[in-house]
Amino acid sequence: MRRVAFLLCVFFMVASAEEILFVEWGNLAKNVKWRKAPEGRYGPQSFYVRGDSVWILDSQSNLLKLYVRGSFVRFSRVPEFADEFLLLSPRSFVVLSDNKLYWYENERLVDVISPPRMLPLIKGLNKGKGVVNVTFSDGRSATVYGNRRTFSAYSEETFYNGFSYRLLKDGEHAFCLDLHAGGREGKLNFSVDTLKLGSVTVAGLDSAFVVVDADFIVKEVPLEVSRRVLVFSARGRQLLSWFEIPVHYYTYIYKDLYYERGFIYHMVSSSDGVHVFKWDVKALVKGGRVLYPGEIRKPLHYNFIEREEYEVGDIFGAYRMLPYVTRKTALDISRTYVEHRWTCTSDNITNGPIQDPDGHWVETPEWVVPGSLVKIPYQWGGFYTPEQFDSGIKNKMYAGDKDTRDVSRYARGVDCSGFVSRCWTLPSHYSTRMMPDITKEYSSWSELKPADAIHKVGHVRLCVNNNPDGTILAIEASGRDWRVNYHSYRYSDLVNYAPRYYVNIIGSSIPLAQPVLLFVADGDSIRVCWSLDSKENVDGFVIEHSVDGVEFSPFFPDSIVPESLTSVKVSFDPMKPCFVKVYSANAESSDEIILSLQSDVYGVYRYGEGSKDKILIVDGFDRFSGTGSWPLPYHPFAMWMGETLAWLGIPFETVANEMIESGAVSLGGYKAVFWILGDESTQDETFSVQEQNRVMEYLKKGGQLFVSGSEVGWDLDNKGDASDKGFFHNFLKASYIADDAGIYSVTGLEGTIFEGLVFTYDDGRHGIYEEDYPDVIKPVNGSIACLKYGSSDKVCGIQYEGLFPGGEREGKLVYFGIPWETIVGEVNRRLVLQRIALYFGFPCTGVEPVKSVQPRELFLSDGYPNPFNSMIRFELYTTYEFDPVAYVYDILGRRVKTLTPIRKSAGSYEIIWNGFTESGKPAGSGEYLLVVDAGKKRITRKLLFLK
Repeated sequence: MRRVAFLLCVFFMVASAEEILFVEWGNLAKNVKWRKAPEGRYGPQSFYVRGDSVWILDSQSNLLKLYVRGSFVRFSRVPEFADEFLLLSPRSFVVLSDNKLYWYENERLVDVISPPRMLPLIKGLNKGKGVVNVTFSDGRSATVYGNRRTFSAYSEETFYNGFSYRLLKDGEHAFCLDLHAGGREGKLNFSVDTLKLGSVTVAGLDSAFVVVDADFIVKEVPLEVSRRVLVFSARGRQLLSWFEIPVHYYTYIYKDLYYERGFIYHMVSSSDGVHVFKWDVKALVKGGRVLYPGEIRKPLHYNFIEREEYEVGDIFGAYRMLPYVTRKTALDISRTYVEHRWTCTSDNITNGPIQDPDGHWVETPEWVVPGSLVKIPYQWGGFYTPEQFDSGIKNKMYAGDKDTRDVSRYARGVDCSGFVSRCWTLPSHYSTRMMPDITKEYSSWSELKPADAIHKVGHVRLCVNNNPDGTILAIEASGRDWRVNYHSYRYSDLVNYAPRYYVNIIGSSIPLAQPVLLFVADGDSIRVCWSLDSKENVDGFVIEHSVDGVEFSPFFPDSIVPESLTSVKVSFDPMKPCFVKVYSANAESSDEIILSLQSDVYGVYRYGEGSKDKILIVDGFDRFSGTGSWPLPYHPFAMWMGETLAWLGIPFETVANEMIESGAVSLGGYKAVFWILGDESTQDETFSVQEQNRVMEYLKKGGQLFVSGSEVGWDLDNKGDASDKGFFHNFLKASYIADDAGIYSVTGLEGTIFEGLVFTYDDGRHGIYEEDYPDVIKPVNGSIACLKYGSSDKVCGIQYEGLFPGGEREGKLVYFGIPWETIVGEVNRRLVLQRIALYFGFPCTGVEPVKSVQPRELFLSDGYPNPFNSMIRFELYTTYEFDPVAYVYDILGRRVKTLTPIRKSAGSYEIIWNGFTESGKPAGSGEYLLVVDAGKKRITRKLLFLK
C-alpha cells in the first residue's frame, strides 16, 4: 500500500488537444440542440468514440447521432431525458433514462429494465463480456445479462472492463481506491494537503493506467472548483501525470469524460457548439501537457443563469411561527413526490403552450401522456401537496407547467422552491430569493447533511445523501426532466451553489429511531425504562440527567448503554429531583457519537427518605407538528410539572400513558395522578378504552385525578361512542359544550379551589404553543365549575369530590379544558398546581394555602414569539435584591445589545428586544442568546431572529 502525495510544481511539455469533432448548435439533423430551463442549460448528455466514429446522445432531440470523420451519418431514436448510453454494437445499445435501462437491438427497443427500487440511483454503465455492468450512486454495482436482461445481486464493488474496484472519498483531502484484477489486489491511497477534495470518479482503467477524474474545492461559498484528471500506473499505483480541465460548461453534460484503450476523451459544450477532444495518455505520461483552445480555457458555467422569480407575497407581513421538521420527515415527504402514482387524461394535457382562462401561458411537459404515471410534474410557481395535486387532476387541471412566463392557477405541480418548502413543512411558498431568510449557510460543503439545501438564487435542491465517492445525491423539481426526481451531482456540476440548512430542522443525519421514554420511577435507585421502534444504525443509548431541567449531563460519560438494553438503574441524590432524557446513538465514527432526536423529559423525586404519598405524572401528549400546535416530536411538559411538584416538596414519578394502557404500571399505588394530554385529539385518542378502565377503577377506590387537555371533550363527548360519553360524563364529570372558547384569559370562581386566581394561556404569542381550540365544558353529575373563560359564563374547569359510580371510597377530580402547560408564566403554572395539590391533601412544604407561589431565586420565561422578526419578550421573576441586567450575545459570544429589564412589580420584570444592536443598526438573521444576570445567578435562553 502506497500513499501518493499530490505534487503541484510539475513541469510538462505543452501539447495541444486533438479536436476530433465539432458540432454546431442548431435544429438540423447534423446539429445538436440545447435548451434553457429555469436552473440552467441542457444539451447533449454523453458520447462515445470508436476509431473515426463518434456517437453523441443528443438528449434534447431524443436522438443518438453518429458522426464519422466529422460528418453526420445517421441517428437512432431514444427515450426523452436520456442521460447515458452504452454501445453494444454499431446498431445495438443500452440507454439510461429516468433510472431505467432501455435495451435496443438493431435500433429497435426490445426491453425496458428497471431496478427493484428507485434508490440507489443508477449512476453509470460499463460494458463486460455479454453483460452490462451497472454502477449505483451508493458505490455498489450489479450486472445485467444480455440473454436474461435482469439485475443480478448487488456487489459492493464496481465492475469495469474485466476489473473490479471500490472507490471511497476519505475525508476532505484524500481518497482510497481498492483495485482487483486477475487475482491481484492493490490499494491506492491518494492525499493532498493544499486542496480540499470534492468528488472523485474513475474515468477508466486498464492493465496499464488508472485515470481518475477529481473535483477540488477552490472556494466553498459560493462553490468554485478546480477539475483535474489524475493518471496513475495500474501496477505501482504511482501518480504519473495530471492536467486541469477548464471550468467551461455552456450546458450541463451527464458524462463528458472517459478513458479507454490508451486515450482520454472529453466532450465540451461551448457557446458555438459541442467539441470532442482526445489525448494519448502515454504522451502525457512522458511529459506532455494538455492545452485547450483559448476560448475554451475561459471560465463559463450554466449555473450562472439567474431567473426572474414570480412574486409570492411578503410572508412576514404578519408573524408566522416557522415549523420544526426532522430530517427524516423532510426526506419522507420528498419521497412521496417521486413515488407518487397518478392517472392522467387528455384533459390534463395542453399539447403545447396555450393560454388559460386568465390569459396566462401554460404548457404541460412532454412526458405527461394519458395513462398511469409516476412522479409529480414540475409546475412554475407550484406549491401543491400530492393530495392537492390529485384533486386538481381529477378536476381537469393541467398536469404541470413548464412555461415560465406566468403562474397559472389552472395547473398543478411543484417548482424547485415549492417542493423544498413542502419538504420542510413551511406554511407558504418560499422562493429561492427568500430562502436565505429561513436558512443558514454552512461554511463548508463537508457539513452538508440529508434534508439540507443545495441553493443558489434561481434554483434549490434537497440533499438526500453524500455518496461514497463524494458526489451528492439530491432530489429536486427541475427543468432537467420536468418532474420531481433523484439526481446525482459532481461538485463541478454545483458551481455557484451554497450548502444551507433550514433553521428549524432537527434530528440526526442518518436514520436513528427516537426512543420513547416509558417510566422514570423511584426505589433503591432510579429505574429508567424506554422502547425503540427500530434498531437500524443504533449501537446503544445515551441517558442524560439534570436537577434543574436546564443543564443535562450523561449518566455514563465514557460509554453508551448497550443497544440490547431498554432499562437501567442509576443512583441519585434523594434530596434533589432528577430529570431524564434518552437518545439512541450511532458510534461507528471514531470522531463523534451521532445521536437521535431526544425522548420526552421525565422526572422523579423522592424528597429525602421518601413518602408513600406520591403523585404519578402520566404523559399522554403525543400529538405534535402537522396535526397539532406543538411543533416538536418531544416535549418538556412532564418535566415542567415535576419541577413544580419538587418545588412544593411533593414526591413524584413519571410514566408514559402506554404503560398505563398495557397495565405495566398500576395507578393504585399513588395518592394522586396528574394526567397531561395537551391538545391530543380524536386522531391520537385522548383516553383509550383500556385507559378509561384503569382510571375508573382507580377513582372507584378513592383515587384523585387531575386531567388537562383541550380536546378531551371534543374527542370523548362530541366524537366518541356511548362508552366514551359515559366515561366523560360519569368519571370526568363534564359535558362538552363547544370546541373553541375564543377567550384567552381564565378566572377562578368564588368558593372553589381557584378563587382569586386570574391568568392567561398561550394564544400563540407566548413561546409555549398556541392553544387554538380550548374546550368549553359544563359540570354534570355532582361536579362544580371552578374556572371560567374571562368574564363570560363559559366553563374552563371543574372540580368534584365524592363517590364515583360503583365507588368504594370518595375520590377527587380536577379537569381543565385547556392544557396546563399553556398557562402563561411559570409563577401562574406553579400556583395552579399548588392549589390542586392542597385540594388533594398534600402538605406543600413552606407554602400557605392562601398565598401565591413566588419564585425563590430567578426564573426567566421562554421568549415569545420565538422565532421573531420584530420584537421578542421575556418575563423575569426574581427575589434577589440586585437589579437584573440582560445581555444579547451572538453564537460567537460577542455582545450585541445590553437590555434593561422593565420593572412591573416587586420581583417582576419584562425584557424586550427589538432586534437592534448597541449601535442602533438591525442585527442579522440568526441565533442569539439572552443572558440575564441578577448578581448571584445567571440564566440563559436561546432565540431566533428572522428579518
